[in-house]
Amino acid sequence: MVDFGNPQLPPWSSSTAITLRDINLENTQSFQNFLAFDQAESLDDFFAAINEHVGIPWVNTTAIGRGDERALYSDITAVPNVPDSLLGTCQIAALAPGLPLLNGATSACDWQQDEDAVLPGAFGPANLPHLFRRDYVANMNDSYWLTNANAPLTGYAAISGQEDYAQSLRSRLGHTLVEDRFNSRDGFAGSQINSTRLRDIVLNSRVLSAELLKEPVLSAVCGGTLSGDEQQACQVLQNWDNTGNLDAVGAHVWSAIWQGLMDVTDLYAVPFDANDPVHTPSGLNSDSQVLDEVRQAFSDGVAAVVNSGDALDAPLGEVQRYAKAGTDIPQYGGEGYEGYFTVLRNTYLHVVDFPEGEPVRAFTLLSHGESTDPTSPHYADYTEAYSRKQWHQVPFTREQIKNARISILELSE
Repeated sequence: MVDFGNPQLPPWSSSTAITLRDINLENTQSFQNFLAFDQAESLDDFFAAINEHVGIPWVNTTAIGRGDERALYSDITAVPNVPDSLLGTCQIAALAPGLPLLNGATSACDWQQDEDAVLPGAFGPANLPHLFRRDYVANMNDSYWLTNANAPLTGYAAISGQEDYAQSLRSRLGHTLVEDRFNSRDGFAGSQINSTRLRDIVLNSRVLSAELLKEPVLSAVCGGTLSGDEQQACQVLQNWDNTGNLDAVGAHVWSAIWQGLMDVTDLYAVPFDANDPVHTPSGLNSDSQVLDEVRQAFSDGVAAVVNSGDALDAPLGEVQRYAKAGTDIPQYGGEGYEGYFTVLRNTYLHVVDFPEGEPVRAFTLLSHGESTDPTSPHYADYTEAYSRKQWHQVPFTREQIKNARISILELSE
């Protein structure tokens, strides 16, 4: 029984109450599902395990296989069977997009059951999103809809996720990185994607909000009457390379300004277009009221940096640091809402490939470190490696594991 404290929801009374039901309370398939993943010998085996168990509680799954040109995206997870047809007669309120509050006073509003469902009251795999592609699949914490910008997934129940909606800046940048790679616009020759290039790309710390709006914002602001600090900020941002790398000068200034720009109503000149979701919305709205709000956001952001004590022309590595074990470790990247693909802190990354005739290669980074014990030698070592963009290759074969081991502990009765 729950009380959300939301005035838009029916209040508790002698005849009305709200209960919360979780599909995963009845999900006993998760461990079998992951064990089947470990035992899969091909991408088809892997996908068969997903369909057999439907045990993934909620996360997106992507996979590739040796010798298979396809990439798989799957959002085949434990999802309550609430088709859109049920909402018209049963939905009392929406707690959030895709999260309906149903009438529990009648069995007609119970979760339904698919013939291929594994869990009672769940959708079967045939009614859940997945995609095989030979170019790419991706997910940047938006819904399944734009798994591939050239092949949107549509037609699924609203409870599974949103469709035809504006994507986060991070999602848009993720698709842009792929687009730029295929079109050789990212500084690498040719259109091939390999492990080395991918490892460079995911840590390049591009900032999509700056790529979209920095120039028009500066044009709107920097020609007017400005304080000395604001004039310096204009110069710093004009010279900034629109990245959040350690040596980038201007990234922290833009971050402060963007905090205000996010609150500007009708900021963009070109609205979101579901037929061009990677490149819209875009451009700066030239409406006078919008430009006044933009100028205010600029002034407020510059003042916030100055008041923090950080120099406007400081490299990001001097401003953005991670205090661990008595040291301040420089950190690159930023927040997803700014349009960083390289998200700051608490980041785990891995890049896996299958070299021809060689064992699997897996490279990892764990920005917050392996140990939570400040006295452990592994408390900050991964954080420092992350700061250096130094990937760790995980030992995979027995010989690699033998060569990489630190110590041996033998147990006996």
